[in-house]
Amino acid sequence: MSGSSAFSGLSLQAGLVGTVSLQPGHISYSNPQLTPSSTTGSLRARLWAVPSSYAGGNITGYVVATYSIRFTDGTNQLTNNQSADLLANVLAATSPPRGSFCMVATLEQFGQPCSYSSGDGYCIADWTQFASSQSFQ
Repeated sequence: MSGSSAFSGLSLQAGLVGTVSLQPGHISYSNPQLTPSSTTGSLRARLWAVPSSYAGGNITGYVVATYSIRFTDGTNQLTNNQSADLLANVLAATSPPRGSFCMVATLEQFGQPCSYSSGDGYCIADWTQFASSQSFQ
């Protein structure tokens, strides 16, 4: 993920079900060792609330929202040497419990062997941590 990532509109009331606007930013896939027709696994983005600063690896915390990626061709995969800007999308969201959390957006890919899993067959391919933490009451 590169470029501008942002989220807004998340309630700071702990455990509240509502919405959030999430803009994951720019994503790309390029692997010169593979054929031009090679594709990623299914992709999604997630907004997480994690208890401490995230530096990569396995992630532990609360999934606040999931961004189901769909490209103009109807797929949720990128072809080799393809990129896309993921526009802001309003998503169903649940605020984490009371406390202070670092907010992290992850780009996740399904079905590949990986070192850093989100726990359900998706691997964390990239991530960004937002600059300021959020306190939920």
